[in-house]
Amino acid sequence: MAFSYIGNSTKAATGATEIDGNVPAAVAAGDIIIGVYAFEGVAAGSGPWIIPNNGQLTSDFIGPSEGWQQLCWQAPSASGVGIEVWGAIYSSGSFMKAQFAASQNAVMAAAAYSGEYNPTGTIGGAPPRVATTAQVTGNNPAAPAVTANTGELIVAVGGDLTSGGSFGTPSGFTSRVDVDRSGAGTVEAVIADRTATVAGGTGPITFPVNASSSTTAGSTATLLITPVPAAGGSGGIIDVPLPENLDIADGYTIRVTALNPVTGAVVSGVTIGTSVITADILGGPSDGGITTGDWFLVPGPGA
Repeated sequence: MAFSYIGNSTKAATGATEIDGNVPAAVAAGDIIIGVYAFEGVAAGSGPWIIPNNGQLTSDFIGPSEGWQQLCWQAPSASGVGIEVWGAIYSSGSFMKAQFAASQNAVMAAAAYSGEYNPTGTIGGAPPRVATTAQVTGNNPAAPAVTANTGELIVAVGGDLTSGGSFGTPSGFTSRVDVDRSGAGTVEAVIADRTATVAGGTGPITFPVNASSSTTAGSTATLLITPVPAAGGSGGIIDVPLPENLDIADGYTIRVTALNPVTGAVVSGVTIGTSVITADILGGPSDGGITTGDWFLVPGPGA
């Protein structure tokens, strides 16, 4: 299933202890939301700046109790702009408020997509496969290079102070949302993306923008989001690869879930006769053997 961009939302706050954003318009249950929060004038080594909602806040605030997960965060190399990136698989609600540990000048940029692999229906189920960050200084800040698989969504985000009030668009990408707090020279956040048409390295993902000064310190991140596996055939053999470089440790459970190829929704009532897993042994007994035992399929929810 290919990715589709749904929409975006933005919010700015000055000297505030929270930022009260909305979820992107037209988002539907099962879509993934990526939210970038950028903080102005924070110190090197500081962060994170958002208080996760573990049930101590109202349901409008992001955090684990509301199905939101902090995907990554990055402080600047010197006093400058730090970012936190949060994600959720949308189910319901209109808000994505964030509570700060201290008063901040901040902005929020969010984008929603359909087509991600989420077998559990939550952000903890699979996406993103990669979420890596970088500190940037001066002009042309770059999000980190990553190695993408074919069909994966590459999402590049950043937080910085720019001279023109726009990050610009990295080559080959589409800029989805770009918001500053109050014009050029104030904190700004951006989200850009593209789908990988071939497997391989991206190289640094450069935003073509002049920073407020040569010493301006900002932060960036790159996320890789795995699509719903495309598998043909009905009632026959379906051969679908596991995520690349997956390391299956002791006690690992592999769940086989039937998904609607159009919507990505879980399909109940599917019968699985045999499941065959092919793997390389990375370690184990000295004789090269592998531990075996009683293997069986366990019916899951809706089976």
